[in-house]
Amino acid sequence: MLIARLRNNYHRNLYKKIIFIRKGIPNFADGGSKTSVAIALKITDRLNYPLAKKAPPGQTAGILFEQITKDFLKDSFKLLNHLRPGKWMFAINQSISHFDQYEHVANLQRMLQEKTEFAAALGGDYLVTPDITVGM
Repeated sequence: MLIARLRNNYHRNLYKKIIFIRKGIPNFADGGSKTSVAIALKITDRLNYPLAKKAPPGQTAGILFEQITKDFLKDSFKLLNHLRPGKWMFAINQSISHFDQYEHVANLQRMLQEKTEFAAALGGDYLVTPDITVGM
């Protein structure tokens, strides 16, 4: 099945570019939790792909994860076009205010910036920026 192949390639890319084990702890585990470390080690053992030679620097891991995942979703949606046809768009770190159904959130944010007394009463940041958005 093509989606299974895409998923295997997705995992292989994650391992090759992001997943790294330092001092027996995979970099996607919560190092302070024995359970998290045990689960992460089981995942790395079970998938058994070659790991990254070294940990990605700084915020690079998150950026790589977003890009690799977006590419996987984009390729997967192409295979599912017969089930849900359309021109799909995939974006990284795009504010939800770019989507029609959330335009009111951007308006609220602008109003709160102009009227600081409302911001103090209601709180501040209403704009959400998802890692990956999928839309038509």
